[in-house]
Amino acid sequence: MIIRKIISFFNLIKIIFLKKKYIEKEIDIEKKFSIIYKTNYWASRESKSGTGSTLDFTENIRKELEKILNKYELNKILDLPCGDFYWMKEFLKNKKINYIGADIVPELIKLLNKKYEDVNIKFKKLDIIKDKLPNADILFCRDCIIHFSNEDIFKTLKNFASSNIKYLFISHTINNNNFDNKDIITGEYRMVDLFSKPFNLPRETIVNIIDYPMDDKGKDKRHMSMWSKEQIIEILDKKKNENTL
Repeated sequence: MIIRKIISFFNLIKIIFLKKKYIEKEIDIEKKFSIIYKTNYWASRESKSGTGSTLDFTENIRKELEKILNKYELNKILDLPCGDFYWMKEFLKNKKINYIGADIVPELIKLLNKKYEDVNIKFKKLDIIKDKLPNADILFCRDCIIHFSNEDIFKTLKNFASSNIKYLFISHTINNNNFDNKDIITGEYRMVDLFSKPFNLPRETIVNIIDYPMDDKGKDKRHMSMWSKEQIIEILDKKKNENTL
């Protein structure tokens, strides 16, 4: 029995390694994230969007998001990437909110429209890096840029800045242990601190909350921060003038 479990464990490691290599070799971003979705690469039994999208992990963000929408009178959400809509469908119950869920995986969007489309709930295939974003009060962007290269993060910020969306509410990690915003190939993973170089977004956020409520025992905390479009435009213009963009 023990030997069988050991063999199963190493087979699982082998499968994960092969998936990672296959994803790294794929250049097209849509294909990369389609592979991740189809293979349940992030290996959560509850949600194909990963363990960060379970009901336990989203307990705090669901509570705080409702407060934010009410306080700032935000009635239309663009949730990009929406993933499998697992926890958000629970949040939207009995709420009069216009919701657009968007993701780059076409099969996922087709499935979500079939299962959940309603008068106030729609799903669209969108690439947050380059596609024109639909009008909304707030762009809710969770668990996204941790998988983007630095260049693609800047492209995402520029795309938001050119939209008709008032606020960007985005997840990142507050750097307490001096990690660097190292660059990656889009589709991989690393922590990102938007307050630090090369992004340097203003610490004067409109909202800043802890995303994951668990005690990290001194580790860097996952947060969600909200900036206005004007704040993002200002920092992008500054970087352009400094030739650092």
